[in-house]
Formats: sequence, C-alpha cells, structure tokens
Amino acid sequence: MRVLVTRPKEDAERLAMPLRAMGATVVNEPMLVIMPMAGPNVDLTGAQAVLLTSANGARALAMAIDRRDVPVYAVGDQTARVARAQGFATVHSAGGDVETLADLVARDLDPAHGTLLHAAGSTRAGDLAGVLGDRGFTVQVVRLYDARPTAALSKDLRDALTAGQIDAAVFFSPRTAKIFAEHVRGADLADALRGMTAYALSPAVARALSGLPLAQVRVAETPAQDAVLTLIQADVRDGRLVADAQPMTPLDAAPADARENDGVDEDAEDAEGEDARHGDDPDGDDPDGDDRTHDDGEAAYGGSADGEDPHDRVDDADDTEPVEHRAVRAVVVWGLALVLLVAGIVVTMPWWKPLLPPPYQALLPTFPQAPDSAAVANLRSRLDTLTADLATLRVSADETTAAALAEARLSLSARLDALEGHPSAAYPDVDVDIALADALASVAGRISTLSADTATLRAEVAALTARVETLSEVIPRTDPRAVALLIEISLLRERVKNGQRFADALKPLTTAPILDTDHDSALAVLSAHANTGVATLAALRHGFEAMSVDAARTVDSPDGESRAVWETTLASILSSETERRTDDTPMDGTLGTLFQAAVHIADNKLADAVTTLGALQGPAAAAAADWMADAHAHLAVDAALASLSSAALAGIGGAQTTE
Repeated sequence: MRVLVTRPKEDAERLAMPLRAMGATVVNEPMLVIMPMAGPNVDLTGAQAVLLTSANGARALAMAIDRRDVPVYAVGDQTARVARAQGFATVHSAGGDVETLADLVARDLDPAHGTLLHAAGSTRAGDLAGVLGDRGFTVQVVRLYDARPTAALSKDLRDALTAGQIDAAVFFSPRTAKIFAEHVRGADLADALRGMTAYALSPAVARALSGLPLAQVRVAETPAQDAVLTLIQADVRDGRLVADAQPMTPLDAAPADARENDGVDEDAEDAEGEDARHGDDPDGDDPDGDDRTHDDGEAAYGGSADGEDPHDRVDDADDTEPVEHRAVRAVVVWGLALVLLVAGIVVTMPWWKPLLPPPYQALLPTFPQAPDSAAVANLRSRLDTLTADLATLRVSADETTAAALAEARLSLSARLDALEGHPSAAYPDVDVDIALADALASVAGRISTLSADTATLRAEVAALTARVETLSEVIPRTDPRAVALLIEISLLRERVKNGQRFADALKPLTTAPILDTDHDSALAVLSAHANTGVATLAALRHGFEAMSVDAARTVDSPDGESRAVWETTLASILSSETERRTDDTPMDGTLGTLFQAAVHIADNKLADAVTTLGALQGPAAAAAADWMADAHAHLAVDAALASLSSAALAGIGGAQTTE
C-alpha cells in the first residue's frame, strides 16, 4: 500500500516511520511550508521565560537568538524534545494543551519577576496571552515563522493519483485537508480519488474533505497520532489495506519519538490548537467542538501517545525494549562511530599524509583544493597578467638597452675615427670632449629611465600581491547581513541627497539584526526627519542668499569712516560675492559674521557656516532661525548616516582593509 502523508516537512517523518513499520510505502507531499520570518527582533531583556506552543516555534526561536540559558515552557513533550535538541538548557513540558501550559506557568512563575515571551507563528487562534494576562502576567507575542500553503500538487503526486497508485492519505488538520481538496480540484483529479481512503484526525478534518469522491473517510476515535495509526493498522489487519511487505514491527514497538504525540503544533498549519479547546474550528464548521488542543508540531489536535496520564511517561522504555531492538541499536551506534572515525581520518589527511614514506603516500587519494572565490580568482588573474607584462618589459628593456649601447658604441667609434683623422672637419665649432660627454650622458639617461620604469612595475606587482592577500583574509569574514545593511543605507542616503521623504527606506534599518543599541540615537535622528526629509545642500546654498539679505537689512547704517566698509560689505553680501577680503579693515558684528558664513558656504563648509552664524543675536538671529534649523537637520541626518555606514563597513571587514 502507498500512503500519502500531508504534514509539513519538519514533522512528516514522525508519522512516516510507524507507517513504514506497518509495511507501507510513504509518499510525502507537504501542503504547508514553514518559513522563518526575515530578521525577527527578539528582545529577551526583562523576560523571565519563553513559552513554546509548537515544535516549529522551538526551531525558529533557536535561529532567532543566541542565548540558550533562558527557561523554556513547552506545551507538550514533542515541543520540549525539539527545544532540548536545539540546545536550550532548562525546558519544562506541560504534557498537554494550552490550559495545562498556563497552569504550569502560573504555578512555577511569579508575574512580578518579569515578562513572558511567546514564540509563535504568524497565524494564531486562541489567546494564550489573554489567559495568562488574566492571571497577572505580561506576555509579549513574537512572530518567528509563517506556515504558507503550497502552490499545487507536485507532478509525481499528480501522476500517482492519475494512475490510482495512492491507496490512503492521512490528514491532521482542516487546513491541510482543505488545501489538498483545492489542489485536487484545480488539477481536475477528483475522479482519481474514488479508490483512495482518507484518514482524518478529527471530525473537523473529515468535514474539510467533504465533496471529494473518496472511497471512504475514516475518523480517529481520539484526535491523536496514535489513534490514526491504530485505525490504519486495523484496516491492514482486516484486509482493507494491503501492506507492500511484511511489517517489521508492531505499532507498539515503533520508536518512542515517532509514537509519542503531544497533539499537533498550534501554529504550523492553521493555528487552531489553542482555540480548539473551546470547540472553535478555524474553518468555522465544527459546532460540536469535539477537537481538543495539544501540541505535536503541526497545529491542531492530539493527545498523549496512548491516552495515558501525562505524568505516566515512557522514560523507562529501555527497560522493556526487546533484546533484538537493543542489538539493532548497538549496531547503529557502532556504525556511526566507525563513520565518524573514517571521516576524521579523511579530514585530517592533509596534515599526516606528508609524514608517511613516499610509497605509502602514493597509495592515498589526493583531494582537489577548494576553488577560490570570484574576487580572489579575478585578482590572481590580474596578478598573473601583470607578472607576464613585467617579464615582457624586462626582456624589451634589456634588448632596447643593448641595442642603444651598441648604437652609441658604433656612433662613438665612428666619431673617434673621424676625430683622429680630421678633428676640425668632424666638429668644426664644438669642443670634442663636450660632444663625447653629451653622447654618454644621453645613453646614461635612457638607462636610468628604463631602470626607473622597471622599479615602478615591481612596486605595482608587490602592491597587487598585498591586496590579494588582504582580500583573501577579509572575504571569508564578510557578514552578508552587513553587506545588505550597507545597500539599504546607500538607498537611504540617495533619498536624503535628493531631499525626498525616506520613511519607507528607513524601515529595514530599524530591524537590522547587526545594529545594537549603540546606534539607537542615529536611528532616532533619522526617524525624526523620515516623513519630511531634509533640505539638500543646494537648497541650503540657495536659501542662504535670501536669509543673509534679510539678516543684513536688520543692521543700522553706521556714520563716519565705518560707513564705507559697511556699504562695501553689505553690497558684497547682497550680490552673493564671497571673495575673501585682502585689506586690513576689520569685519566685526553682524555683517562680518554673515560675510564669513558666506565664505564657508562658497567653500561647501556647511558645518563651519552654521558654527559662525551661531554668533548672531537679536533680529539678525531671528532672520536666520529657519535656515539654521534646516542646516542643523541636514548635518544631523548626515552624521547619523555616517555612523550607520561605519557599523556596516565594520561587519564586512571594512576596518581591516585600506581600500
């Protein structure tokens, strides 16, 4: 028999193992995909414990935080096992449903000792936070993952259904059943289900399959995995289903973690777990309210492994385990130990292989080296090209030098011969010694030039070699989150540069995981101006002209000898002339301050201009107030962006490179 399992990938194997033990061929086709939330911000400050209502929540929490010392309270044993497997040191299991979890928390913890953090999915039914809130606790719900439906049935499953090769299908929640029905109708395969039996965890799941022409729909007596398996095993025993092979072990001998069942994960599929205890079905079609809530990694129903008391665990399973199972376990353990030993020998071979005699080294394999990264490979290629060019230049330089020396020697020999025979005819107007000295100096100059060029090329090759080594060290340490943060900062800086509002571009930075509390002040500055934007440097330059004119007009005209200076300065400011004065006339007071600020603006020194204008008082200061506010905002935003850029560069190794 071929049995279709529709649970999410993370939990499907717990159901597939006992099915294979019955002799079934399992076809895994998840109807939901568990997706971790991007960059969740989990703040454990002041939290006394974390609450988990699903195995998927335990996995997502382990990915979101580094700490493993925080106490964890899990709704059931399966969730508790997953939390311990993720490294959490202190894990408590309620062994039941949300109500028992709330009772356990209220019994062990004190509301005065801190908040509680509920690690959950994006879809939740019920109100665990409200139940504990009624008991005085403060609960913070953090979304860590989402359960998303698949787009359609896979081609392999469509082919198997068309060929009538699926004998049975197992559904653990109304949501998976509903998604399966929609996919079947969308693929026009409803008639292919007439020979298939569906096994539903509860009546609510069975109702979600209504309308499909199934051979029959079998409903478990209790909403637990073991109840479904018992139903399937009874059908195999009665001949309704035919096993592909002789069952390897009865159901009660299946591995403990495959048999035990806390219920079904209240977040992973449809978040009906918590509300199910009140009889509420997420699809709104379960008026009987007969589905109870436990946790099992998929989201809705369950009970204990076989209906036993929660305090009656299978902790002593090894004491009653059959001897043959112990033998199989011992073989598996020793096999794993052998595999680890061989792996250790292979991994450490580069270190001990050279110590062996050459004949033995030849018997061992040689593993290829890992390929360089694209950046390192590119630099190595450029280095090889420059090395080849240098060798060519050396050969060319040697040939050119030899040819030049030979030519000079022949020329000098000819001139010497001419001088020895007819000195006055060879150089009638030039001293013979001077002519020879000039020729030798020309040759020496060319040799010096070629030597300098060779030295320059050697220096460039050395610099490129150093850059390759630096990049080889830095690239492996690069944090991809820092690269993403630097890109977001660049997009934000472009918005600021253009004077646009940048609230949407700022959102990714506020949840960036690599920014700690040291950068809260920078984010606060950016948030204060995100909805309005800040004035650009060009706008501030243009606004300075009008502001300086208004401020200058507040100054009374002096009398006497200072009037000429006043009129010159005022004319300079009014006409936007910012050339520095070369005379010795003092520039004091408001006009002097405005003139010096205009000089700084002309030099693109906005900060110096703001500092200078800070000396204005009275009516002049009032005239400059609006412009000063815009300038302060521009400088504050620019400083905040510089601080965040430094943090991103530190994450990608920017602090270690000189480039």
